[in-house]
Amino acid sequence: MKNSKMVITDFDGTLADSNREITSKNLETLHNLGQAGIPRVVATGRNLHSFTTAAPPDLPIDYLVFSTGAGVLDWKNKKLLAKSQLEKDVVRHNTEMLIDENKDFMLHFPIPDNHKFLFHRFHSDNHDFETRLNYYGEFAQQLDRVPDINATQLLAVLHRDELSELERLTTLAERVKVIKTTSPITGTAIWMELFPEGISKAFGINWLCEKLGINHNYCVVVGNDYNDLDMLHFTEKSYVVENSPDDLKSEFNTVASVENSGFAEAVNFHIDI
Repeated sequence: MKNSKMVITDFDGTLADSNREITSKNLETLHNLGQAGIPRVVATGRNLHSFTTAAPPDLPIDYLVFSTGAGVLDWKNKKLLAKSQLEKDVVRHNTEMLIDENKDFMLHFPIPDNHKFLFHRFHSDNHDFETRLNYYGEFAQQLDRVPDINATQLLAVLHRDELSELERLTTLAERVKVIKTTSPITGTAIWMELFPEGISKAFGINWLCEKLGINHNYCVVVGNDYNDLDMLHFTEKSYVVENSPDDLKSEFNTVASVENSGFAEAVNFHIDI
């Protein structure tokens, strides 16, 4: 598929609301982009299993950039196109660091099995951590020793009174890309995600641009949270929806909220469909 344009959107809070519902206008925009031959990409922090559980099976997109850019999937053919991982020594160092710092975290296995994870619990009252653990309990195993494995990512769930810890912990992490994410569970807790160096949503999008022969200046990007920052900076045609944090709205052009089809509004600014 060759085209001079491409449209990329985050999923949770941007294309789909908190109930995972997509407005008819947003869906119509996706269908119209497909008819115009313009590649449609969802870039999400969700792993592949989580996304396929949350999204409609017939979601009209062409590509999925998942796990914050660690994986790229041909959505229509369900073919894995690219993946990245943390090597064993990097996993070992950063796991030891989080244990030494008494953090609650999860260590996710390599793609495509990165919905499975090992977990380390320190706090007994980390609501966000416990909620996520209960939700994905069938895929979780308690960490009993520092593992000698490759992994997709480490995910530390910071307690509400530990938010100032993010910068300090980032200085202790080695040979990883640290990404800040607002928890989709509580909307207040912060996730500290450790990925392979260079990995971000923008990394996956750039990989697709090179594969499809698309100039990044012709991409339209829509997001709503801190883990979208790299892709929002990827092109000048970047937008955040109204339900984004205030500091993101002060930095990027703002469109309507997810409930009011902000994705469709951003697309219509640049593409006549």
